[in-house]
Amino acid sequence: MADTLGTHLRTARQRAGFDSYSRLADYLSRSGFTVSSDAVGNYERDARRPHRADLLRILSILATLNAWTHLADVQTLLDVGEYDPLTPDEIDTHFPDLPQDRPLPHVPVQPYHRLVGRDEIVQTVSDHLLAHDAPRMIVISGLGGIGKTAVAHAVVRRVMTQPRFEAALWQSVKSEEFISTSISRRQAITSLGEALLGYGRQIGLPEDALQSNRLEAALKQEWQSRAYLIVLDNLETLPALAHVTRELHHLTGGSSRSRVLITSRKRIVDEPYLIDHQVRGLSEPATYELLRDEAEQRGATSLLEAEARLWQQIYTVTGGMPLAIKLIVSQYLLGIPLDETLERLTRAVDEEALYRFIYFDLWTRLPLNAQKLLVGAASASNALLRGMLIEASEVTPEAFSAAVPELVRASLMEVRHHPSAERQRYEIHPITRWFVNSVLHGLWRGDPPSAVSDG
Repeated sequence: MADTLGTHLRTARQRAGFDSYSRLADYLSRSGFTVSSDAVGNYERDARRPHRADLLRILSILATLNAWTHLADVQTLLDVGEYDPLTPDEIDTHFPDLPQDRPLPHVPVQPYHRLVGRDEIVQTVSDHLLAHDAPRMIVISGLGGIGKTAVAHAVVRRVMTQPRFEAALWQSVKSEEFISTSISRRQAITSLGEALLGYGRQIGLPEDALQSNRLEAALKQEWQSRAYLIVLDNLETLPALAHVTRELHHLTGGSSRSRVLITSRKRIVDEPYLIDHQVRGLSEPATYELLRDEAEQRGATSLLEAEARLWQQIYTVTGGMPLAIKLIVSQYLLGIPLDETLERLTRAVDEEALYRFIYFDLWTRLPLNAQKLLVGAASASNALLRGMLIEASEVTPEAFSAAVPELVRASLMEVRHHPSAERQRYEIHPITRWFVNSVLHGLWRGDPPSAVSDG
């Protein structure tokens, strides 16, 4: 697919959370800029060239939904469309909050279109990372699905606008591996070693330094001589938490300018060299803000008319857990009555029960090929390319194309779009992976959903 203005606009629309021209057009109109869905379609098909003023209005509104994270992305779009670069006045008017820097190469794509209710913890963690006299290791802890990775992402983006660190490194610890027809779990030491190897490759260490007997010494020298922000996401997959944190503390050294940022379900509060910041559920107002945002973005506008008692119950049942809120909207879109969903959820006594209740109805309503695709995606710890996911899921290309929209609509899969279809990446949330591998283990064979008990 050609790199055109239309392809950039389409990618921006999808990143902002709109799955159709009409939904973007509706949102633009509600934001004060009236444009028809036909016009949006013509822009994306390169059948019509928007006036510069109109284009900047659209781009400005999309920027508020995090269609881009840096001003350089907007400049690239204008360049592809053969428009003049942005003037200082245009930047101040339309993109005052977009940082000038280009995207960080090792930091994953932003996992949210708008981060709700997390300003305080993002600011606090950022301040600690930037302070010269604070502990060198920061832990962001909290329940699964509470938004730890999203907070870490926002922190890294904020901190890296300052000259404090030379580079940001990011690794997510791998916890599962798909072997033939079953799911196996990796050993903790192997996972840590793979994370360290990933850091070494991101830094650009020579091949001889990446050998296992030299890697730690090479990383120690690099991290102690330069200033890196080192992120280790999903540390909860490692059983030896204390060992891992001590190892990273040792590698960064006593006088190092480097800092380590960790996310984990388990709190680590008894080590003097780290600070633990716990992410709690969203406040009641923030829960309602996120619920409104999800409903508007995904076309569940009738949910906005639900009785106040149901909104109150959503907050009570989910405890302000963002993933649970998002999945409740998914159930609503799939026709599951809100009263029924909430009544079931009130019987959940811990987070495992909560996810079992939420996910199971979604699972039973998925077509067989969508179920197989979800299990295939859960077999890997990172995003998969189209061909890899087809192979892991044992579905045909035609079945794959039909199943992906089902999973995206149910908030069970995210698509990282690319101009080439073969280079698009497909991923699922870590908690979705947990549900599939722990609760639905074995169903990849396509057993009838009715054969499974939800306990």
